[in-house]
Amino acid sequence: MKKWLRNLLVLFLFVAAVGVSVLDSHAQATDTSSGQAVAPAEGPRHGLFASLGLTDEQKAQIKGIFQNHRTAAAPLVQQLRAQGKQLKTVIETAPVDEAAIRAQAAQVSTVKADLAVLRAHLIQDILGVLTPAQVQQLTANGGSAAGKIDRFVSRMTRHRAKG
Repeated sequence: MKKWLRNLLVLFLFVAAVGVSVLDSHAQATDTSSGQAVAPAEGPRHGLFASLGLTDEQKAQIKGIFQNHRTAAAPLVQQLRAQGKQLKTVIETAPVDEAAIRAQAAQVSTVKADLAVLRAHLIQDILGVLTPAQVQQLTANGGSAAGKIDRFVSRMTRHRAKG
């Protein structure tokens, strides 16, 4: 699969994952570190958040963050789809117009960069909800808290794509 198409798919899946409600009191979660089932919770049900002992207020804030970012990402994803289709058209046009391809690829890259910035804000917004002790708990086994949240979002995206 062409790299830009794969990236488009990954970004689309990210937005779809962000759009999925993080709160699901009727579903059963699995703690990824132990593989054990975790009882349904009122808040984020993934092992990453379940182990932090989030307050009800934090759970509501994180849910709101995901919803806000989904809303902000939706038009960018639509724009990325349109720009990707235009790039495909330019690539398939004969004779090859290198300048047009580069210009269209630059437009696709700009939208991808905007989505990457949005994802970085999502991570920082979530970190802003956590207490210093919760952030320290995230980093207890090594790695950065931001990196762990980013991997959580990626896993959530892949999981939602399979379902």
